[in-house]
Amino acid sequence: VQQNGPDGAVYDDPWYGAPEWAKFKAQDSVGAWYWFKAKPELRSGVWYSEDLYQHAFDSPHSNHNWRDTLIERTSG
Repeated sequence: VQQNGPDGAVYDDPWYGAPEWAKFKAQDSVGAWYWFKAKPELRSGVWYSEDLYQHAFDSPHSNHNWRDTLIERTSG
């Protein structure tokens, strides 16, 4: 994760600013990051979950490897 803060900063904690319920985090093709309560899946080129999710922040840079950005929270 190159950026994990809404201000473009990089924080040691990739879950900086995450809601307590967030268990997954992923970036979409235009650079926006999202928190997910349940593990999302790729559908039609976007991360999708029927469970609770929330826009986290936008990245100033697009990411060609956005499909590889899904991370799971292992503590907290």
